[in-house]
Amino acid sequence: MKLVDDYKEAERHLAGLANGWKRIEHQLEYLADYWPSMCDQFKGFRASIEPVSPAPWRMNGKVLGKEFSILVNPLAAEGEQGYELYAELLVLVPNPLEGTMVNAARILLDRELAVYSAPGRKLAEGGNDTVPFRLLVSILGQVLSKETA
Repeated sequence: MKLVDDYKEAERHLAGLANGWKRIEHQLEYLADYWPSMCDQFKGFRASIEPVSPAPWRMNGKVLGKEFSILVNPLAAEGEQGYELYAELLVLVPNPLEGTMVNAARILLDRELAVYSAPGRKLAEGGNDTVPFRLLVSILGQVLSKETA
């Protein structure tokens, strides 16, 4: 951790991150509307997902009867041009034996809805209409492939 020397610069930096988070929240609202409609449209998925909370952002779902939750928090990571802001999506499945949640996946999204495996490691470009659908299908697959006990 670096100690802040210039509080005015730090204030501008934090305001910029807050503004970036607003844009990311807009993308999350889109996913909260889009994903449930995709589950309804594609009955063969045998999946459902619904928004639970906008702040902190959370969705709960089921695929083939297996429950999961998606929790989102902001993540600022140092990049080439200062800090990059991401939405960190944690996909969790319950462990029925221990009564805890198990991490099935961790995904990062930016304000353009680009998908990252880690800060700076892009998996898919944002601004592409197929990304939300591909992301949903990938999450459902990860949930099903994660052992819960």
